[in-house]
Amino acid sequence: MQQRGSVGAYKYRAVILDAVHGFIPVNEAEYSLLQTPFMRRLHNITQLGLTYLVYPGAHHTRFEHSIGVMHLMGKFSEKLASVMQENSDLCLSITSECKKRELKNFIQLSRLTGLLHDLGHMPFSHQLEIALSNARNDGLISLDWMNGFNGKIHEYYTLSFIRSLAESIVGRRLKLYHFLQGVEDALSRYKNPRKEVMEKLGLRPGAFTVVSQLISGTIDADRLDYVLRDSLHTGVVYGRVDIDRLIYALTLDISNGKPQVMYDIRGLSALEDMFDSRIKMYKWLYLHHKNTSFYIALTRILERIIDLWDKIREIVYPTLPRDMSIEEFLNPVKAAELIGAGQILYDEQEFIQAAKALRWLGDPLGSRWASSIMERRDLLPVSIIKRMGDITLYTRDKPQEFLRKLFKSISSPGNVKLIEDKLLENYKAKLGPHLKEQCKIPESKAKFIVSALSIEKRAFKRDLKIRGTRILEVSGVSSHIRGIHYSASEPIIYVHAYSEDTCEHIFIRRNSSRIKELVIEVLATMD
Repeated sequence: MQQRGSVGAYKYRAVILDAVHGFIPVNEAEYSLLQTPFMRRLHNITQLGLTYLVYPGAHHTRFEHSIGVMHLMGKFSEKLASVMQENSDLCLSITSECKKRELKNFIQLSRLTGLLHDLGHMPFSHQLEIALSNARNDGLISLDWMNGFNGKIHEYYTLSFIRSLAESIVGRRLKLYHFLQGVEDALSRYKNPRKEVMEKLGLRPGAFTVVSQLISGTIDADRLDYVLRDSLHTGVVYGRVDIDRLIYALTLDISNGKPQVMYDIRGLSALEDMFDSRIKMYKWLYLHHKNTSFYIALTRILERIIDLWDKIREIVYPTLPRDMSIEEFLNPVKAAELIGAGQILYDEQEFIQAAKALRWLGDPLGSRWASSIMERRDLLPVSIIKRMGDITLYTRDKPQEFLRKLFKSISSPGNVKLIEDKLLENYKAKLGPHLKEQCKIPESKAKFIVSALSIEKRAFKRDLKIRGTRILEVSGVSSHIRGIHYSASEPIIYVHAYSEDTCEHIFIRRNSSRIKELVIEVLATMD
């Protein structure tokens, strides 16, 4: 595909054919970043982690998602630039003098923010991130570098990696260096953009506010791409959104003296489709009951890697110093240094190699959990309660009322622990004799995990504003969106069970129907 001229603030360099968006033009600066080890490693980070064990097509990666988000951020910012050119007040809230160069810089900042927004994702994306949080909460590892940071773990890694990228080019490409600093400021929602960066790019604080809204707002480029991309690769049919119509409806306004991203009322139908698609994707894909199984399995593998780190390091990372602790290895600053030097990739291939090393070392517990994600799916935690009908079919109360009462009851960690202990007690009392007979183990090694999830809090934000004859909250305009919100407010409750002993775990799987009855008995008594 032939193309001349510029893309954003740099000359056109290449084109990428994407499965979702078609041909995506890339400029010289973006092309150079794609060749760095920080971006290349994303080829080996799956977008949905281990979800391919449920949806076999879900092998798409953070790399292609990052390309797609960059493309959408470019489309969004180009539309907003055209809006700014027709309104000097809006333009001067974003740029210093509303010059063509400054508008191009705004577009470029948006594109690079989209490209780099997921740079720091760990192997298996959010699933291993949750496993690492679990290990920290259990006191197995200290993540002191997170102190004072209010974001997620992968966001901290992302900022560290962007900073490392910027430092590696400061002497060679000063303009790109300032853009990378600008991306860091746009993604750091907890601090103001640096004055020097704004002066060099000809942008005002409003530019960073708008870019932040475009990448992480109610309807943003990140969510739009992953809903479309995840739908395509998993075969889930709900993620269909009219992006062209959303871009057409995208506009800006001034709210409390600051630029505010909003949508024209003519795009309301497309907005409704986006909310509807997102809710259904969360319900059937992102909060699938098997995801909890994956979190548990990855947590247990990570625990064994932490315990046996010195031996794991020698097998998987033989060039690393022998005195490098697991805490130092996981420190984002050290990780950036090692990735930049080509010593590690920090990707899923290395994690799987570490899981295999648990087998080579003859660690029984590590081998048991490594097998669960590699070739023995029957060793993953068993989903005892995996849909609301499992509970509501056995209650005399109105289903909605019962679920809300139960959700409220188990929102407290203390209550969850009491329920889990009660479930284990009933399991041992009623199935213990059969377990001893079949597995010949002196004591049960079973554990129950109760999870209470909310689609509403994760997927539904109602702060989106639309502009018609006046500015209104979207939920105040659309009865359809109010209905979607009501549907999203229904809680999701899961119960999983597993055992460290392989024989007992297979026993739990074979007796899952009987265990479900025990679980329902306990849940039905909750106040």
